[in-house]
Amino acid sequence: DRFWCWSDMEVQSIGRSMAGYAHRGVAVGNLWSDFLAGESLAEICTATNRLRSLRQQSGRRYQFLLTPSWGHPDAELQKLLDAAAATGSEAKWWLRLHPSLAAEREPLRRGLAAMGVNDVEVDAANDYPLPLLLREMDVNLTQDSSTVIEAAVAGVPSVVTTQNGAEIFAPYIQKGHVRLGQTPGAIAQTALDLARQNPFLS
Repeated sequence: DRFWCWSDMEVQSIGRSMAGYAHRGVAVGNLWSDFLAGESLAEICTATNRLRSLRQQSGRRYQFLLTPSWGHPDAELQKLLDAAAATGSEAKWWLRLHPSLAAEREPLRRGLAAMGVNDVEVDAANDYPLPLLLREMDVNLTQDSSTVIEAAVAGVPSVVTTQNGAEIFAPYIQKGHVRLGQTPGAIAQTALDLARQNPFLS
């Protein structure tokens, strides 16, 4: 009967889609994210320091996190990878797999290498909790994943790359926290624009 939600946006969405039913959403927040926000535990400090070290070692001005959604055609992932190539040396790209594809890490790495894409961080992007990872990112890029919500909590803007993503996250687009880019060139430029002027810091 109850859906545990991170924010009012999900509560409102459930309210619209479940009109006439007993189900309803309750905005409780993301307790996992709240827990990881406290850096008093040694394990959290160690993980945070490791991610910051990787960011520094990259030698890139910006860090972009790819969070592909499940169920999209391969062409949608290829579009994101082409966008990564289009940003040149300004950004380091991290690729976090959807949980349903966790076992595909090595095949994906081989596939990337076969395409000549060798400068994407795969291991750290999948080994560390998403809230910790997002703190070290400048922009999140996805077709339509709920990582947009977690990124917003972390003060990180997102680029959505499908019309479905634009519709789902219309309230975030209205606030300027999310932008739509649908071609590799537009995705890359939009991500760079967001990194240069983070709307959460305006």
